[in-house]
Amino acid sequence: KFEKENKWVNLNLVDGGNFIVKYHALRKEARDMVKSAKQNESFDKEKALEDFQKAYNLYSDLENLVESSRRGISQAKVTTWGRHSLKVIEVLIAAGIGGALHHWVISQ
Repeated sequence: KFEKENKWVNLNLVDGGNFIVKYHALRKEARDMVKSAKQNESFDKEKALEDFQKAYNLYSDLENLVESSRRGISQAKVTTWGRHSLKVIEVLIAAGIGGALHHWVISQ
């Protein structure tokens, strides 16, 4: 859900780029642990339960990382959308000027 909500947000702006590095590392480690647990399910139930518990803890750490970075994430959203808005305004102004010039040239 977090990734979908922030698909277009430049998360490199959060904590000088440290947030996104930690986020991806934790997410990968948690996914790998789930994969390991699923592979061990049929052969070693103890190991599988241990891996599922580790994966749960890693996903909890991931959630805590996101929660502790909410302010930076919000600032990144504002910065990212502000930049996108400026680009849209630039395009609209350019289109308006271009349209006005086109109309002026035709009317001459």
